[in-house]
Amino acid sequence: MKNITSQSEHMTVLLTRALKYVGVLALAGSAIRMAQAEDMAACVARKSTFDGVTPLTYAKVAGAKGSKVIIHREYPKQCSATEAAECNRGAYVVPGDEVVIAKQCGDWGYVQYIGQDHITVGWARAASFTRLEAPIPSEPPTGTVNDEAKGFRDHPERYKFELAQGRTVPVCEAYLQRLNQTEYWSPPYCGRPENDQVPGFSRLHRVALSGQETASLYPHLAAFEHTRSSTVHLPLDPQEAISAASGGAGPAILAWRYDPNVDIQNDGAPDNVVIWEGMPVGPPPGWCGDTMTSSGTELSKGQRSRQLAFIAGADTKTIDDERTLALFQHPHDGFPHSGFQVLGFIPIGSPISVFKYRDLTYFDTFFEGGGWPDFYGHRARLSTLDNHLAVFLHRNGATRQVCEYIFHDHRRPRVLGHDTEAESHE
Repeated sequence: MKNITSQSEHMTVLLTRALKYVGVLALAGSAIRMAQAEDMAACVARKSTFDGVTPLTYAKVAGAKGSKVIIHREYPKQCSATEAAECNRGAYVVPGDEVVIAKQCGDWGYVQYIGQDHITVGWARAASFTRLEAPIPSEPPTGTVNDEAKGFRDHPERYKFELAQGRTVPVCEAYLQRLNQTEYWSPPYCGRPENDQVPGFSRLHRVALSGQETASLYPHLAAFEHTRSSTVHLPLDPQEAISAASGGAGPAILAWRYDPNVDIQNDGAPDNVVIWEGMPVGPPPGWCGDTMTSSGTELSKGQRSRQLAFIAGADTKTIDDERTLALFQHPHDGFPHSGFQVLGFIPIGSPISVFKYRDLTYFDTFFEGGGWPDFYGHRARLSTLDNHLAVFLHRNGATRQVCEYIFHDHRRPRVLGHDTEAESHE
């Protein structure tokens, strides 16, 4: 009897211990689940944006033909049973569509879909997407000098753009992502490099002008800048003639065209667009962005260069004055002061970059500032207007502004300031 009792007591002790262990494991499991739930809630609540400042992932919708992937306005697992029908309503994407993923919480991704006319943001099943390959790094601009030639790149966290006009406009939101994710070889106000990492953009092929092309265009450009007519004869001195024939890869001139031509007027007939920096429109290229003068004086902000865009003839030896003025001439000819008028070519801004998004070609430029008004003749007294980058579309014979961004250089915030003044003309 004693042995039986002893065995029974021993089994009771083992069972009690086992139950304690089960209880501990259950509590631990409950704690883990609670922690996971808290982590999930924190993930869902964490603010995420699609401006390109924080890393974004691009993906393509997968699935069978005819299937749909719902984009939920709210995180689905936070929907109660009574709200299920409402939560399952909303926009959808189909196989082949491209989306932007800002974050993933559990099985769900927080995504943005940039449609043809509208933008949709919400939650979709992460398993519904196939991530796109990382983009090829951007190439340095044609004929780069100074830091670009040394292979230096500015830190991506230094330059940031804020969308001030064009919110919810597809091209404006997409270009914001491109601006903030581009690896710049020099400050953005010295030019924006080609970049097609954001779906919808096409990388344009820049070709440096030959010495023969720059020699032919140089006197026409000098005349056009001073008189708005490229046919006026302005003789070159011997030194200018040497610079004129040096080609578009520096050191006197940085100039390129696009191959194939770009449809900058969006009329189905591509144009021979030329971008030109250096003589005779300004100092030689390479000093843009410098914060130190030749005498050793430190500047409060980087120097800016003058860069023009114009339409050249098919042989890249002449300038089409009429089309260049229609596309790139500032609609307000001079300072907003009585009695002051500029006779030469005044561009909308500088430098000008060209890009293609989906089926349309756009150009962008920083406003001149310094007393010059914006495209609509306003804000001439805004001291930081030269930190405003605007995007333009020329279509049906007219140029209009569609987007505007405020540029911030976080290495020199005291100089650039963080203004938010932008006018809407949508």
